[in-house]
Amino acid sequence: MKIIEIGHNHMGSIEKGIDLIGKICETSCDAVTIQFREQSFYENNSNFDLPYYFYHVVIDKIKKSGKKVGVALSNLKIIDFFNNQTPDFYKILSKDLEDHEFLSKISNYSKSKLYLSTGMSSYDKSEEALNTLGSNTTLIHTSMSDELADVNLKAIQGMRERFGVDIAYGNHCKNLNAVYAALSFKPTDVFLYTKGQETLDYPDNDHAVSINQLEIFLENIEQIEKTIGDGVKYKITKGIKGQKW
Repeated sequence: MKIIEIGHNHMGSIEKGIDLIGKICETSCDAVTIQFREQSFYENNSNFDLPYYFYHVVIDKIKKSGKKVGVALSNLKIIDFFNNQTPDFYKILSKDLEDHEFLSKISNYSKSKLYLSTGMSSYDKSEEALNTLGSNTTLIHTSMSDELADVNLKAIQGMRERFGVDIAYGNHCKNLNAVYAALSFKPTDVFLYTKGQETLDYPDNDHAVSINQLEIFLENIEQIEKTIGDGVKYKITKGIKGQKW
């Protein structure tokens, strides 16, 4: 799936958030995630705190557009609220990867599929988290650095071989070509941030695709995926695939 994230790029504005979600829903993406952080985050960043009403409205909007709904959740005190909205999946942020009490609770409280962002965690720590969450979990290879040299796309294959589960790619690199390069490693899903067109200091800024460029970016992903193939050489005559070489 091509999964679009807004994080806190709504800038704490209900109007901006609803407008951004509406524009995402008009694209060819497969799913949209919204984020709700732990209470201490909003105590220190009260300008990003939005009422429950906002989440109810945007989840309904996403569902009506035919897209899947994901919730990046760090506060289990409100998991009942989100469970009642019936999201298709939850995303666990990398900062919570070693909080096994949190992992155990979200696994037990939710029937939805789980995605776990591994961030800069080691294989051993990722494996411990996966053991807590269970096999209905997709690991997300994400480097929290925005530098190309730190992206380490080969880890997608390495993680697939090590853990035997689906591996997605989450982009935090400011050079968005990293997303295109990641496709060659066949991640099951691509997580990609978007932001509004205004020149603002977005929380997820340098690695986010501007909403007015998002559909072009998604179309490029679709076209590049077609070039990957299955790794087998075929004899092709006038565009018709024939016998294997």
